[in-house]
Amino acid sequence: INAEYMGAEADVFLTNVRQDGLERLGLHYDVIKAQFPHLVYAHLSAWGRTGPDCRLPGYDLGAFWTMSGLSAMVHDPGNYSLYPVAMGDTCTGGNLFAAIAIALCHRVRTGRGQLVANSLFHVGLWCVAPEIVKPNQQTTPNEIPDYEKSTVANPFYQRYTSKDEHHVMLLGLGNEQAMAQQWRQLLKVETVDTLLLRSYFGTHTLAEARAELTAGGIQCCVMEALMDVLGGTPATTTAKCFAPCDTVPDLPHLPAIPMDLHCSLRHGFTRRAPKLGQHTDSVLLSGWSPRHPKAALPTSPTSGLQMLEDVLVLEVAGVGTSVAAAGRQLVDCGAIVYKLEAPGGDPWRERDPDLFRQLNAGKRSVTLTPPELAAFLPRLTVVLTNLPLAELERLGLPPSVRGAY
Repeated sequence: INAEYMGAEADVFLTNVRQDGLERLGLHYDVIKAQFPHLVYAHLSAWGRTGPDCRLPGYDLGAFWTMSGLSAMVHDPGNYSLYPVAMGDTCTGGNLFAAIAIALCHRVRTGRGQLVANSLFHVGLWCVAPEIVKPNQQTTPNEIPDYEKSTVANPFYQRYTSKDEHHVMLLGLGNEQAMAQQWRQLLKVETVDTLLLRSYFGTHTLAEARAELTAGGIQCCVMEALMDVLGGTPATTTAKCFAPCDTVPDLPHLPAIPMDLHCSLRHGFTRRAPKLGQHTDSVLLSGWSPRHPKAALPTSPTSGLQMLEDVLVLEVAGVGTSVAAAGRQLVDCGAIVYKLEAPGGDPWRERDPDLFRQLNAGKRSVTLTPPELAAFLPRLTVVLTNLPLAELERLGLPPSVRGAY
């Protein structure tokens, strides 16, 4: 490997080789950063770059699933758990992609490269953080409830089976009282529990149930089998979850990257996976692919800014916690994140104070009226939200406000 040739032209060095192997190849970070201070050095490992296991091999079954405690949380007593292939790898790779993007943003501002690193183990811990932050853990990790035989605390947030054997998941987390009222009106009863809902779905086909639930404003989704998803469900098709490749028509549709970028229509793949060494000769003969000079990132240091320093974020979240998790990561990378809350506050403040503290550490809280928000909007760099479009319109934050999205 010609490290000097590579480093002079490359913007990112991406690897999952263990530190011992990188040292043997002369590609350890300490060597690379001295030669190429502009380079973003991205290292994905099993156990992290420090600690007693940092030089040991590992993969997602051990580091992501088992050592994080995630496996114990979903383990079926008396049986080995089944794990989706490379799920931990995929989650960790997506996390590293975000870190690389932030590091490149930092390089645009400062001219400096840096080391960005993550691990299967750490990402696994992040995924179970809502459980980790609970005090006085009283869990029984080797037991899981049998949802077909037991009644859980919230009948509006679990799975039911229809008369024609489709599985429907009710989505009543966070609005249990409203959904209870909707069900009472639909069924014309005084009280609603799990047994009653099982009876309802057991006497209705999927089509019948969905028609009635939609008319009643009750949120639900259909639990799809993997083969149905692969065949293309309405949800995956309309959400552009699979990416066709017009230049390689014989390729099946592949899952698209889980983000929708609006700066260009050119995102997506344009060729099939390469054959072994397919492009070696062309790189050695002509170098890397040419790029316009204006696309080149700065290579000389200009300032000592933190990665996302002065990036101003407004977080406008609904009931779910995904946006809060993204905002927390932006805070830790130096951004200023304002959390817009209703006068009564985020419901997670009372529902799970420990989880609220985990996902909102370092943020700032504001309660603004739509006119006040409109005056605040021009100063923003990012609006981070999971609200429906109608609610964003009401707040004066439609997606047409491109300057902040």
